[in-house]
Amino acid sequence: VVVKDGQTILARGYGTTAVDGGSPVTPDTAFGIGSVTKQFACAAAIALEDDKKLSMNDRVARWYPKATRAADITLDDLGAHLAGYPDYYPLDFVDRRMREAIAPDELLARYAGGALDFEPRRRWSYSNTGFVMLGRVVERVSGKPFGELLRARFFGPLGMKASSLGPGAAPHATGHT
Repeated sequence: VVVKDGQTILARGYGTTAVDGGSPVTPDTAFGIGSVTKQFACAAAIALEDDKKLSMNDRVARWYPKATRAADITLDDLGAHLAGYPDYYPLDFVDRRMREAIAPDELLARYAGGALDFEPRRRWSYSNTGFVMLGRVVERVSGKPFGELLRARFFGPLGMKASSLGPGAAPHATGHT
């Protein structure tokens, strides 16, 4: 899209939606934002902190007492990639485990219930596992599914009318974000 003085002067799609073909890309093609969702998880947690429903200094043990070192790891550690939980989805390869559906709490039991990759707050290491946990905490505290919370707190108020949590999820409304 090309915008000049707040007006769209060109909106066009190029290519296809998949490397092996797929549908043609149009101005209305929805694309997944992948790991940008992590910023929304942090924003949702901070919004709940503003509502006095949690603190980013709360310990993981409050929600996941069986997680490894849960009494030592904070929500802030999860959001800053400082917790030490092994990443269930390493970015350098895709293996068989990732092709099988797994419930979020089962994933957390498996990847946040064993040995840490490092002592909390001693290193930084990108961790999808930590963000699954932060997202689940946000759901528990808000009492809403993650996508519903995002629609209510962010997508709706910001006019992000075509935004949704993922494939097959109903967008907030129709139109462009």
